[in-house]
Amino acid sequence: HKESTARAFIQSKKCELISCFQNDSSYILQKAHSKDLLAQHEYQRIKSTTDPVERTTDLLDVMLVRGEDSCKVFQDMLAEVLDTYPQLSNLLEQPPAPPGNRLKSA
Repeated sequence: HKESTARAFIQSKKCELISCFQNDSSYILQKAHSKDLLAQHEYQRIKSTTDPVERTTDLLDVMLVRGEDSCKVFQDMLAEVLDTYPQLSNLLEQPPAPPGNRLKSA
C-alpha cells in the first residue's frame, strides 16, 4: 500500500491540528508565511479571518491544495512549534495507522 505521506498526515489529522492551533492561530500562520508556504495574498486573506477555527482550516486547506512538497515543509515545521503547541507532540509521535488496521483500541 502507498506509504504515508505528509499530505495524508495533514488530511488524516486535520481535526486534531485545528484544535491544537485554534488557541493561537496567528503564530502558526506567521510561521507558515516565514517558510514561504503561503503567497502574500493567501497570507493576507487568511490573516483577515477572525475566527481561529476557520483561519486554521483555511491554512491547512491551502497546504493540502499545494500538494506533497508544501505539506512536507509544513509537517517538518510542526516540530519547531512544539513549545507553542505542546499538544502536537501526541500527533507527531503516532504515525497514522494503515487502513483496515484500526481494530485495536487503546
